[in-house]
Amino acid sequence: MAKYTNVVRFCPKSGKQQEFESLFSKAEKWDGQLLHILAKTGQHTYVAYGLWESEKKWQMHAPK
Repeated sequence: MAKYTNVVRFCPKSGKQQEFESLFSKAEKWDGQLLHILAKTGQHTYVAYGLWESEKKWQMHAPK
């Protein structure tokens, strides 16, 4: 069965990177979310990747 993904870019304020990483690592997965990963892509930039069991579950949590 197909899985669904979402990708979000983040640019925390200077000096807040450690706090951002800590908050992300402590975040619980939402209903239907199979995986969430945070990747540091630059000195002050990150990309978060989510893997979802279905499009419906992803849409329930997507911003309106």
